[in-house]
Amino acid sequence: DSVSVAEIKEQFLSAIQTFKKLSPDISGHWAGTINEKRYLEDFGRKIRETSPVALSGSDLEIGFNNLTYDFDKITELLRQPASCLEGKFLLAVGRTEWEALRWDASAADKKHIINEADFVFSASVSPEALTIGRTKLAEQSVNDLLLDCSDAHHLSTSSDKDRIGNCFTWIKADSSFEGLKQILYERSRLRIASSPHVPPAKRVRAVNLSFPAGSTIFREENKGNPSKHSTFCLNGDRTVSFSPYFTCVIGGRGSGKSTLLNLIAHKAGASSNFFERNKIRTPAGSTSIEDFVEINGSTDIEFISQNEIEGFAESGELTDAIYERLAGLTDAGSFSQAESLLEFSLRDINKQIDLIKEIQSVEASAVQIKSKLNEAEAITSSLSSKEYTDLVAKIEKNSQEVAGLEASKSRYITFVVELTELARKHPAVGDAKNAYDTALNSLASELSDLLGKSIDFSQVERELVTNKTQLDEAKTDLTDYLNAHGVSEQNQADFQHASEQLPILRSRLERHEEKKASVQAEIDSLLALGTPERTADASFRAEIVAAFQPLNEKLRSITTNANVKEIRFEFEFDQARAREGIFEDFYSEFERLRPDDLGTQRNSVRDNLFSTRPEDLGEIEEYLQELENRDDSNSKKFVQTVFSDSKNFDIYKLIVRSHLSNSFYYKRIVGYYGDRELRSCSFGQRCTAVIVALIMFGNKPLIIDEPEAHLDSKLIAEYLVGLIKERKLERQLIFATHNANFVINGDAELINILEVDDGHLTNITATTIENLATRETLLNLEGGKAAFEQRDRRLIRN
Repeated sequence: DSVSVAEIKEQFLSAIQTFKKLSPDISGHWAGTINEKRYLEDFGRKIRETSPVALSGSDLEIGFNNLTYDFDKITELLRQPASCLEGKFLLAVGRTEWEALRWDASAADKKHIINEADFVFSASVSPEALTIGRTKLAEQSVNDLLLDCSDAHHLSTSSDKDRIGNCFTWIKADSSFEGLKQILYERSRLRIASSPHVPPAKRVRAVNLSFPAGSTIFREENKGNPSKHSTFCLNGDRTVSFSPYFTCVIGGRGSGKSTLLNLIAHKAGASSNFFERNKIRTPAGSTSIEDFVEINGSTDIEFISQNEIEGFAESGELTDAIYERLAGLTDAGSFSQAESLLEFSLRDINKQIDLIKEIQSVEASAVQIKSKLNEAEAITSSLSSKEYTDLVAKIEKNSQEVAGLEASKSRYITFVVELTELARKHPAVGDAKNAYDTALNSLASELSDLLGKSIDFSQVERELVTNKTQLDEAKTDLTDYLNAHGVSEQNQADFQHASEQLPILRSRLERHEEKKASVQAEIDSLLALGTPERTADASFRAEIVAAFQPLNEKLRSITTNANVKEIRFEFEFDQARAREGIFEDFYSEFERLRPDDLGTQRNSVRDNLFSTRPEDLGEIEEYLQELENRDDSNSKKFVQTVFSDSKNFDIYKLIVRSHLSNSFYYKRIVGYYGDRELRSCSFGQRCTAVIVALIMFGNKPLIIDEPEAHLDSKLIAEYLVGLIKERKLERQLIFATHNANFVINGDAELINILEVDDGHLTNITATTIENLATRETLLNLEGGKAAFEQRDRRLIRN
């Protein structure tokens, strides 16, 4: 609409002259232009008059259907520097079935016309049919920017494919000529389908602000100094909208870009310390931000504040940041399943360690019991008369009976108490809704019946009383016997105690042996499983590698400039940290065995412990031989002391297994720029890689406050914008930026311009790249003209 109809007629249509010889004599000649309807009608009438057969249709229809012009002449007129249409036209060539176009005749002319056109169009029966046409065009190496346009042969109420409004073309742009032009520069805006682009599922649609007039903002340290309080630039009721794809918030310093994004982050509960340093106070004295901010859409966002990208680039937090986001991208919780499997298998290793330590404890306790048993046997065997041995045997028998009954009674009472507590925690479901509820009710009922069942223990209680009575009588008889034989009162106590302890100690020793056998059986069952943690660890690593593969391929496809090297991310096992973990666990486990006089140093202990690399650990004999070859030292003696018990070496081997098979804990995600690891690259390249990772890994709305700080400008223009155009179709991106490359070549669907007025309030104007009314503001961005030139020089001349 920037060129009037009169101008088009005068400067373009009037310049298109045509001459046709419709008959041999001059009366059948026609010459004219098409800038008036009457000329077409006159042309049609001449054709009708000179036709040997009767023609149907009006003179206008006949004239229009027979009008042809030289294509190159038309384009020459359109492109004349003085033409009112220069840069304000699009050439389009239409055909019903492009896939059926024959190339065996006039191929050069056909290709010339198609390639001169800005786009080609058709009216297809389906998106699939149009795709076939586009494929055929691409096979002929011609312009394949094929649009589907509705034909006008039938009304929209018809079911015919050539009805008005039957169109499969969707363009993300303003409904304007400039909006249509955008598909020439950004094909990602075009979608051929039955429905429009599907936006990311999670998105912030808008934020509503309602800070009362007169609200102020100030630094925390100035809260008591009103003279340093400023008018809050975002006062008043206002709504700021965001594209579901890519929105840029632009404006000068102090226009409120960072404040706006931090308000969203604060309301959504994302990490931000902006309002710890900056405080907003209403005229009523309220400093509660939440009351005046409302988010329309998802509050599950990811927010990166100013300088946070640099923090990632300088710290080792990138691995956790990438892994957390990578895990969120995988299907059906495969990462969590792999983690759980690995955690479960590592738990078995820890269980083996606990079982070995339990055997050590049982063995140590058994040694003490044997010592006491030997002492008791020595005391009781010092007298050898038959009367004495009969009394001792009777005491042993009754003591054993009493101990056995009391132990059984204790086990029963404990079991009943635990069952009662279990029944209390898991009562029956009042209204069973499914088979699980029914089964639970059945079990709960059976358990209640069991607990309520009355059991008669009177006989066993009498047996216990009888045995206790007999035991007391036997003790009295033994005392009388010892008195009669002149045994002192003190020695009598030893004889009595030894006689009572013999059955108890023998029973305890027997139980210890049973316990040791039981624990060893558990260990053997775990050993029979082999090394499942290695399989689980390999599966976990495979999950990470598989997750990185498509993402790295996408990053590779974006790197189309020979001057920009490929950025990629790879998983590595952090061997150094794993070794440190092995040593720390060893030292924590066995430091108790270090004699005080050894005075060992940790580094020296580490060197001796790793005389055989943990990865090469074999049998204890080989290990000790290798250790023996080292120079004598206190730390060497300490390690030898620890492994003098072979079970300690078994524990150490398990510690090594648990660390070397824990890729989850020792994961290290390494970024590369070309063949160089990022940590050896420039700070700008590291920052660029960080933002690549943040954009690539995750699906929440990503809000970044000034991502361009410290970024490599070449990588922004030649790499990051390509990544943004890929990822914005899958996750919402919102940037506050001064860099035109993000705005223009990142092809932001929506741009919010923030400008401060004379009253220190921010005015927010929503616009688009194709909106000529705000083009000058975009050109004035940092690198604005260059960014537009990179997009297409023709846009500047408009």
